[in-house]
Amino acid sequence: MVRYLWLLGLLCTWSAVAQEQAPAREQESEREQEPATGQEQQVATQFNGLDYMLQKPAKNERFAKKKFGDHLFVSGEAGVTMNRSAGSLFATPGLGLRSGITVGDWFTPVHGARLGLNVGLHNGLGNVNPYFSGVSIDYLMNLSALLHKDNPARMFELIGVAGGEYQLLYRRGNWTHAGGFRLGMQTRFNFSPLTFFYLEPRVGLYSDGIDGIKTWMRYDWDASLMAGVGYRLLSAPVRRHEPFWGAQQGLFFSLAGGFSSTLTSRVNPLLDPGCTTMLSIGEQFTPVSALRLSGVMRYLETGEAFNKASFGAQLDYLFNMHSLFGGYDPSRVFEMSGLLGVGYHSVAVDDRLNGRWGVGAGLHGAFRLSSHIGLFIEPRVDFFSNGAWGDGLSAVDPLPSLLAGITYRPIAAHFDRSAMKEDKFDLPRGIGDLYLTMGAGFVGAMKSSISNPFPNKGYRIFGGVGTWWNSVSGTRLLFNFSSLDAQYSSHRTLGVGAQLDYLLNFTNLFYGYDRDRVFSLSGVGGLNYDYVSSEGHFEHGLGVGVGLNGAFRLNDMFGLFIEPRLNVGQDNRWEHGLFSDIDVVPTVTAGLTYYLYGYGMRHGTLDKAQEFRNENFADHMFYGISVGAAGILHHDLFTRPLDRMGPMASLYLGKWFTAASGVRLSAGGGVYGDSEPGYRKFGLVQLDYLWNINSTLYGYNPSRVFEANLGVGAVLSYATSYHTAFYPGAALSLQGLWNVGSGVGLFIEPQLRAFGKNYSRESFGETPFDLHASVNVGLQYRLDRYDYQANHAAYDNSDKYFLSVGYTGRWLRESGFNFTKGYGVFASLGKWYTPLSAWRLGLDYGYYTTRSQYMALSLSADYLFNLSAFTAGYNPDRIFDLLALVGVYGGAGNYQKKNEFVYGARAGLQGRFNLSSDIDLFIEPQLVASHMPHSYNNFDPEGRVLVGLNYKLGGGAVAAGRRAPDRRNFVSVSVGPSLFSETIMMDQYRKVSVGADLSLGRWLTGVSGISVGLGYDFIAPHSSRTLNVGTLHADYLLNLSSLFEPDPDRRFHLIASLGTGLGWSNYNSEGGIGWVARGGVQMRWNVSRSVDLFVEPSMTLWDDKLYDGVLNTHHFIGVGRVSLGTAYRF
Repeated sequence: MVRYLWLLGLLCTWSAVAQEQAPAREQESEREQEPATGQEQQVATQFNGLDYMLQKPAKNERFAKKKFGDHLFVSGEAGVTMNRSAGSLFATPGLGLRSGITVGDWFTPVHGARLGLNVGLHNGLGNVNPYFSGVSIDYLMNLSALLHKDNPARMFELIGVAGGEYQLLYRRGNWTHAGGFRLGMQTRFNFSPLTFFYLEPRVGLYSDGIDGIKTWMRYDWDASLMAGVGYRLLSAPVRRHEPFWGAQQGLFFSLAGGFSSTLTSRVNPLLDPGCTTMLSIGEQFTPVSALRLSGVMRYLETGEAFNKASFGAQLDYLFNMHSLFGGYDPSRVFEMSGLLGVGYHSVAVDDRLNGRWGVGAGLHGAFRLSSHIGLFIEPRVDFFSNGAWGDGLSAVDPLPSLLAGITYRPIAAHFDRSAMKEDKFDLPRGIGDLYLTMGAGFVGAMKSSISNPFPNKGYRIFGGVGTWWNSVSGTRLLFNFSSLDAQYSSHRTLGVGAQLDYLLNFTNLFYGYDRDRVFSLSGVGGLNYDYVSSEGHFEHGLGVGVGLNGAFRLNDMFGLFIEPRLNVGQDNRWEHGLFSDIDVVPTVTAGLTYYLYGYGMRHGTLDKAQEFRNENFADHMFYGISVGAAGILHHDLFTRPLDRMGPMASLYLGKWFTAASGVRLSAGGGVYGDSEPGYRKFGLVQLDYLWNINSTLYGYNPSRVFEANLGVGAVLSYATSYHTAFYPGAALSLQGLWNVGSGVGLFIEPQLRAFGKNYSRESFGETPFDLHASVNVGLQYRLDRYDYQANHAAYDNSDKYFLSVGYTGRWLRESGFNFTKGYGVFASLGKWYTPLSAWRLGLDYGYYTTRSQYMALSLSADYLFNLSAFTAGYNPDRIFDLLALVGVYGGAGNYQKKNEFVYGARAGLQGRFNLSSDIDLFIEPQLVASHMPHSYNNFDPEGRVLVGLNYKLGGGAVAAGRRAPDRRNFVSVSVGPSLFSETIMMDQYRKVSVGADLSLGRWLTGVSGISVGLGYDFIAPHSSRTLNVGTLHADYLLNLSSLFEPDPDRRFHLIASLGTGLGWSNYNSEGGIGWVARGGVQMRWNVSRSVDLFVEPSMTLWDDKLYDGVLNTHHFIGVGRVSLGTAYRF
């Protein structure tokens, strides 16, 4: 083996010499080919034998300005060793391992030296391997520079090595010494002027016993093959010299995860593989040096009854190899750092938790993605005292890890703070940047398990108040409620608590205060108090928490944030047996921030503050209406919200006595789910004191866009089903009011009410009261003085008529809270005859599929009152108006194929959105009391929701409609098919009938007309004999097209008709005549100046005595027809 290695070295040397001789010969050949003249030609003819016998040595190169260490290099290496096996000279060599660190310097481009520290193990007898540590010194000769001259840009170099080594050996408790000499040949690949990689075969002769065995030869040989990477110290002008702006810009945060395992001496060295996570904060205080404080958690799978885990903290020192050897360059894409660290960890082995110290070392390779974000890979080994991890190894317990993660630097390394401009933080010292905050998110109780780290998990909701005392520091007080599913317990974990936090704004700290900044990152740390029930009873608990708060600025008033946080508290509060000694409770929450004082300062609302005047009792009164959801605060309210929550509605009236203080009287009611089947009904009356936070901070401003009102009051509730009685209680609310117009506001208001224990079957743990929670959204109006003259001036120039069409959703109560669903359509015509009041006439059709196919067609009349105009004054351009209405209706219904007369009364509210000058969109909920003869109730309650459009008709259009057309007289004739009311619901008797009509009429104006006519209907009833009904009728005609938009040249017209008359038939055994009611809509097309064609769907009702052959209980008969006809105008 030794002979082969010597031969390999000789061949490499001969190859390098041959490469040097080849260019020399080529140069000599070129000189020979050049023409020789004069004396040169004479010299060329002389012969010198020494030129062919001896090679001229290369010039001994030197560095221009050599200083000690200016060509320093450092490298790390690892490889395998081979030494003679004990007992035989020719036995197969045994394999060992070694690694080391070397530091060296080049004195000239050719000659250098290096010093090394080495550790490893030799192959020993009986599989007992001697461990060693040693020191070495080597002489280096750069053969490439010797033979080809120095070239700093050379990618490949061949370096000869010769030196000596001392080793300290340990085997089975015995310490020995060994020394020897070694030779090697290093092939070096220079990746860049800064870094290199090499392979280095070596062979050495050592004193006897490095393998732990003495032999008769009195020496041992050892061969090795090493691979390594290294850094070369760069000097000017190659070395980078970027400015480093100071330690205050070196803050960074890191998050990483990866692989970790204990080791064993078996063939498979990984004993307990698992994972590790790390969360770090650090500071780079020089271009080369940085400190990093990390929280570390490990979890190792043992495959036995208990797995291994740990959590703790470690402090690492990182030294940047690239900056050390190549100079500081913040734009460098990749950098390698070495690290040394110390840590303290709580290690759980065999279900026992013990505190352990450890030291570690490793490498940190960082990839720069941007000036703020980077990725890194970090192999490291941590050493603990023997037995800490139960790996069975002697001396120490090594724990290798391989981490990959991301690093965030809040401030870019190249940022020049001296050129930074920041805003002035001019908020008052006593208040600061005051804000309100609320939100929700995830909460869990941790367990030392990789497969199920959060056996207890749920949600947290919170709200509170905070302030920034200056641009960097702030405090906040939060109150929270948490609910967690407990996997290992029959009880759900519930908790209420508070936390007092200190906030440090890193972004303002490093970049300066900028009130328009979109994103800010802050550190959070504080104290926690929790009142927690995890086993069916409540306990008090204290703890601490740390986290990060990332805030996004939406505008000067609102912001969003997300906040991961780790809370540590007293043991056995949030869980039992998941972690020893402490409870670990992480949260990830998000929420909304409302900036109170900062918005007022920025927009000068303090300067806009007005004097609050309360001259009359009606001044500053307000009223509102709301709908929402309510339920008893119990864990099922959140796990099964659809079963526990129910609808509720409320209305209130209040008054502000000062700009900041007021009272409010509310009344409401609703239902909520209980543990027993069904819903529990409740009603309540509540009196609140209201505190206007905005007016307190900014002063009174009636044009303010957003307000926050805190309410505290007393409530009296009447609840049914369980201990039906009156219950007194207390209420707390927070209303966010958005003023969308003059005196009009939209609001959202969460409320919490506390009653005695008998209010509900369920309660929140062992609390001595029941909590009733609700969230309502609604509309509020603030009263202002009604200016009659100004309102009528605006009203006189506005549209007064309107036509409405739309869809109706219907819910008819059958019994209890069982409702039959239906639908319908409607059309109506109305007029505003004052700024506040209007009438409306309409036609409604309704249909219920599940109630024996009940249908009804009715006429309605409503009175509308504009609450918005009454509150804030008449404004035709207001975006939203709220109207109250009352009305009556009456018509015909068909139930179980029998007709009947139906009527009723209704009341409701209409929310009207002004889409344009001509169109409104409205939503109109109604409560209806209907009388239906087939029902045995006097009145049946019914709920309706109308969704439709208003088409507004101007006063000019009405005036133009008063002008009569040139040809106002006409005669018309029509015929068409029809269906009979008594057979329309019977498939076996349903037949098509025929009707005809002849009319004479006159248009009084462009919109209104009258007509008289004679009609005959030939109807196929149940029997074979045809029912012949004659009708003499008089009708009122309304040209809707001219009403909407007068146009004398229009050729298409939409004409509505409504009339009455007398009728007779051949089925009237008593003879005589009966009453007639009829209506229709005609679509007429002017073919010429005198001739029209039209299609007319219509309906005619007659007295039921005209059809006395069959028993009739609904007092009328009728037909619906579609007629085709023509008219002649003259």
